[in-house]
Formats: sequence, C-alpha cells, structure tokens
Amino acid sequence: MRGKILILSILIMSLYSCSSDDNNSEYYNIKVVFVSNNPDSNVYISGTGIVGGKYIKKEYIEVVTVPRYNEKRFYARCEDKETLLTIKIFNSKGKLIKEDSQNSAVAVILPYLLKM
Repeated sequence: MRGKILILSILIMSLYSCSSDDNNSEYYNIKVVFVSNNPDSNVYISGTGIVGGKYIKKEYIEVVTVPRYNEKRFYARCEDKETLLTIKIFNSKGKLIKEDSQNSAVAVILPYLLKM
C-alpha cells in the first residue's frame, strides 16, 4: 500500500512540475486594441509583433506574440490633429496592463521584463 501511495505522490509531483509556466516562456501573447474616435480618419498603426503597418478607421484588435526579454512598442498616428487615438494592452488573462490616449499620435511602450 505504501508503495502505491509513494508512486502516486511522485506521479502527481511530476505532473505539477511539467505544467506550463508562462513566466518562464521567452514569448507570450498580449491583446493590443487600437481605437480612433473619428471613423473618417485613416489611422496608421504599427508595433512589436504586428507584421508591417496597417491602416484602420475606428477600432482594430490583434493578439500578438511578443518577446518577454525586449521592450515592446506600439504606435498609432493620423493626419487629423483633433482625432483622439487610444492604445490598450491586455495580458493573456484579459487584464488591462497599459493604456494611453492622445490626439493625432500615441505610443505605448512596455518595458523589458514586464510583470504579467
């Protein structure tokens, strides 16, 4: 009986140690939300993990895979000086980790080794 309990304990501990730990991964996913308050303005967005740049009108959401050990940068800009642009960054659990808004151009920079 003791042998079965010992084997079961070892099995449970080994399964626990093999579970995925996002904090040790070199990459992780974040959700980036770009918002413009003017649907008539063309807004250019770019940033870490976003292939090339893109033009949006009102709102754009993308989940990107980013390196844990580098700074992450996200940008939005448009020609209209009155258009309010917002960038929101959410972790993989949906928690807002950073947000910024400005007219005409906005940037959000996530530091190296951000605690998620």
